[in-house]
Amino acid sequence: MFKKAMLTVLALFMVTNANAVELGVGGGAFIPMGDAKEVYDTGYSADIYMDMHIAWPVTLRILGLYYSADGELNGVNQRLQGIGGGAMLMLKPELGAVQPYIGVGYSALSIRSGSHNSHNQYNSHNKSSESGHGAIGQVG
Repeated sequence: MFKKAMLTVLALFMVTNANAVELGVGGGAFIPMGDAKEVYDTGYSADIYMDMHIAWPVTLRILGLYYSADGELNGVNQRLQGIGGGAMLMLKPELGAVQPYIGVGYSALSIRSGSHNSHNQYNSHNKSSESGHGAIGQVG
């Protein structure tokens, strides 16, 4: 039911504000937090997004996420990867050529971690997968 409601809102918004939708791609650093920072180095993240400009300077951002970070635990190479999606509310004032933004939101992720060899292949005996959700933020 929630998905239908979101799709209906999205469709109505796109019909009434066809020129207020922006598609894009982004990327940056993935910085492990908590216990993960003891094992994993700073990695990279990539996202695709659709911004819907609600009312200046507020924008709704729907995004897809991917991230990866490598590290070492007890002398064994480790890799952490995740894929997911989310929604954010952004403050995105348009100031000519400069367009700063800050956003907060919520995402759901599928996470895979485990050891890997020099050919970037996961060790099938030492990997785990789980899903999670939580707050996300972006600044630019």
